[in-house]
Amino acid sequence: MFDLEPIQARLAAATPGDWSVKQQAPADQGYAPLVVTDGDDVLYVAKCQTQGDADLIASAPTDLSDLVAEVKRLTGAILLHAATQPIEAFTPQDRELWASIGIEEVEVEVEDDTQEV
Repeated sequence: MFDLEPIQARLAAATPGDWSVKQQAPADQGYAPLVVTDGDDVLYVAKCQTQGDADLIASAPTDLSDLVAEVKRLTGAILLHAATQPIEAFTPQDRELWASIGIEEVEVEVEDDTQEV
């Protein structure tokens, strides 16, 4: 299964606070300052070559947190769906989908017997 723990660890280790681009990059400077604010403190963390780079980096903590949560939600939904289906309902496409997220087999309870799919 895809390992989310390293991503979550990097998120937890990152500078806390509101990541934002302090200002639009002045044309003569050629970079956009990326800052993290924590209350009254402002920490300049990067000089980005483009405004787009700064916006991407500033959005990364929120975007990654949202993506991790969505992967967990969808994985849970897939497993719940698989656990409630009779074994005959599984298709090759189901197995391909599971494999794409790292699930090699699913156990399903059918009339008090556990079967591997």
